[in-house]
Amino acid sequence: MEAQKSESPECGAQGSELRSTERTETDFTSDALPVNETERNLLLLFAREAVELGFSVVPTAPREKRPAVPQWHIYQKRLPTREEIERWFSPAQEGVGLVTGAVSGNVEALDFDTHESFATFCEVVCGLGYGPLLDHVLDGYLERSPKGAHALYKCETIEGNKKLANAYDRDESSIIKRTPQGKPILKAMIETRGEGGVIIIAPSHGATHPSGEPYTLERGGLATVATITPEERDTLLSIARSLDEIPKAVSSELGSKSRAKESDGTRPGDLFNARAIWAEILEPHGWRLVYERGGTVYWRRPGKDEGVSATTNHAGSDLLYVFTSSSDFDSERGYSKFSAYTLLNHDGDFSKTAEELSRRGYRAEKSPGASYRDPKETRPLGVSEEAWPVLADEAFYGLAGDIVRTIDPYTEADKSAVLVTLLVMFGNCVNANAHFLVEYTKHFVRLFVALVGRTAKGRKGQSLSTLRYVFEQIDPDWSRDRVVFGGLSSGEGLIDAVRDQRRNDAGEIIDQGELDKRLLLVEEELVSALKVASREGNTLSAILRQAWDRGDLRPLTKNNKIRATGAHISIVSHITQEELLRYLTATEQSNGFGNRFIWVLVKRSKLIPRPVPVPTEILAPLIERLRLAIDFARRTTVLDRDTEAEARWEAVYPTLSEGKPGMFGAIIGRAEVQVMRLACLYALLDHSTVIKVPHLEAALALWDYSEDSARSIFSDRLGDPASERLLQALRSTPEGLSDKEINDQVFARNKPAGELARIKKLLLSLGLVRSETKQDTGGRPETVWMATN
Repeated sequence: MEAQKSESPECGAQGSELRSTERTETDFTSDALPVNETERNLLLLFAREAVELGFSVVPTAPREKRPAVPQWHIYQKRLPTREEIERWFSPAQEGVGLVTGAVSGNVEALDFDTHESFATFCEVVCGLGYGPLLDHVLDGYLERSPKGAHALYKCETIEGNKKLANAYDRDESSIIKRTPQGKPILKAMIETRGEGGVIIIAPSHGATHPSGEPYTLERGGLATVATITPEERDTLLSIARSLDEIPKAVSSELGSKSRAKESDGTRPGDLFNARAIWAEILEPHGWRLVYERGGTVYWRRPGKDEGVSATTNHAGSDLLYVFTSSSDFDSERGYSKFSAYTLLNHDGDFSKTAEELSRRGYRAEKSPGASYRDPKETRPLGVSEEAWPVLADEAFYGLAGDIVRTIDPYTEADKSAVLVTLLVMFGNCVNANAHFLVEYTKHFVRLFVALVGRTAKGRKGQSLSTLRYVFEQIDPDWSRDRVVFGGLSSGEGLIDAVRDQRRNDAGEIIDQGELDKRLLLVEEELVSALKVASREGNTLSAILRQAWDRGDLRPLTKNNKIRATGAHISIVSHITQEELLRYLTATEQSNGFGNRFIWVLVKRSKLIPRPVPVPTEILAPLIERLRLAIDFARRTTVLDRDTEAEARWEAVYPTLSEGKPGMFGAIIGRAEVQVMRLACLYALLDHSTVIKVPHLEAALALWDYSEDSARSIFSDRLGDPASERLLQALRSTPEGLSDKEINDQVFARNKPAGELARIKKLLLSLGLVRSETKQDTGGRPETVWMATN
């Protein structure tokens, strides 16, 4: 069986839950055996059938979980005879052990010490998309042990007994048990029983286990043990290893003298560990993020299409742990970001890495009278205060500007966040009526906006607080029923929220559907939607494109009859820079998903230790003005530019339509339409059916801010990891790198000449690098590459 992956993280056959089943006599008996003998000695009958099926079995000693047969090791080489089975099991027996390994047809057992460890393993396997593989194994043979579980499978490649995941042994008060010498005691949570092993199996009962509890077959039996490939076995064992709870030795970053010196956290390596994100370190070298659970991120090594090879941030450690020996890393150690970067980029030379990082700005600079900056305040690809975009005053035109300026003294939220949130809410509240035309295509006043904070302290959520109160006074039904928090989990779920009425073949209504087609999604964790949209086969991205483009939604599956016509969906979403750069990295995803969003950098505008609401007497006149604007907008159909605005549009259109490089260009690829939707909103707030110059200028000012935000976030992202890697190396080396240095130092001689030429050509075409021909000391010309400004 080839490695199977599921479309969903859920298992199809209760993979993570042990369930009791009722044993029938046919489970372990042959038709030739009388019932009274079955009742007298079930283990004897089971042992006979096991040997007939090619499995070596032995009796076990009570409460000791070991074979009761002297010299039992000979049964690792041959099956017991019929006479030996009769002699061992004719007296009443309580336990039977299965000898694993080649003697039993290359059978191996996954032994889970607790029910919790089994459930966690199943959850991660399914989360990684291997539910069908898990079901294939468990349907073949799964049993409940008194405290845990056993799963059996056969494979042409097995090993001896292996401990895969350990934990500290704890008492009933969760205190770690220790030896008389004070060392913590470890216990294996997940291990294999392979060549040379033995495992107690069902129907063992009675005093076999110290608890007195029986071993119970849950699914399958010895006759149905599944056969899996070595690659599938490697996948399952790697996932089990990822659950190890014992910290590994951390790879040394410095010499012994330097280690002895206490760090103040300002060395380049310390700053890099604090600021960098793992995606920037691993993805340029071909590592791929495949799953995330509880803060632990699962990675697959380059050259591998299945399984999991490493984790980062397991148990909150912020370290890289690798389970495979087929990589640049030692599988027995934990690596910090600094260590991993050094191994991947400088062949383990920490001094060279420190020099490079220092040139790139990973150093603590102290000016007279100034204190050191918190290393966690910025990110390596973050936006400095000096480079933070500025929102021009033109964006605060008319009623929108009056509302934002009124709210601003009372909130820590960024004015840009309040402004775009107001525009999104207004556009959704007025419904799908007002629009502008591009040929025959109607563009309604709905927006998708993403507020991007540098950290979780960006006060993104506060931008909605007062505005919710304002709109509740105008349209309480919409505020209560059509503003939904969360919900970006599946395309089908999105359609269901705005679905059409359905009738059966007789014309009878079987589903009233949603009469109000407005839906404002407030997604405070956009990262979750990005993860969902990136899964193979998920429809969320496609349905969102339909929602932004036309509003007529239908699933991509044949048998799903749910539809939505005229849906008016808008989105206000929140995400941090680190999450965005980690999960929105593919150009294809950016073209389809990202450029429907207006990306807006936001930060805390001020500190208000004791916030109070905006006084209602101040808000009341603005609420009334907004109510009148909404009433006007609901009566408006087509908007168009007047003569002056048309002339201004013709002047700016070439710039808006010009293609930009890399992911930045992909992200802003719908500039023209986004600007016009914004201009329509400003016009409607101004009770105007025509778009005038001030409306267009306000839209352009807000779009400039969004474009500058996208440039700050995505300018280094080209959608091509190798090109990004070379660009980063050239920017950190102002004197430039020769062709030989690029081949040797940047790519470790792993790129063919044609690929290197393609990378350089791409960077040249984008104006990001330049080349110079120099004469070396031997008189031979040498091409040197440098990053442009």
